[in-house]
Amino acid sequence: MEQKPKRKSPKPRQSAEHLASDKRTAQFVAARLGEVQDQLSDLLPDLRSLEHYWDLEELTWCMWKLQVVKEKYRKFDDRGTWEE
Repeated sequence: MEQKPKRKSPKPRQSAEHLASDKRTAQFVAARLGEVQDQLSDLLPDLRSLEHYWDLEELTWCMWKLQVVKEKYRKFDDRGTWEE
């Protein structure tokens, strides 16, 4: 006997209050990630002067990954939905 495929129920929508709160949180996270990137970028000249090029490369990679995460939160703040 064949079974009918189950329907996926739609996700319940958030209230406007929760959405506003989530947007504020996303703004905060994006701002903090920007501050962390700024602090890390201040270390780049010091690492260059010490000729620690491998550490310089790893730090640059970390800054790039932080940028990816920061953009995710900025987009949520702009659109109000998470990209999938």
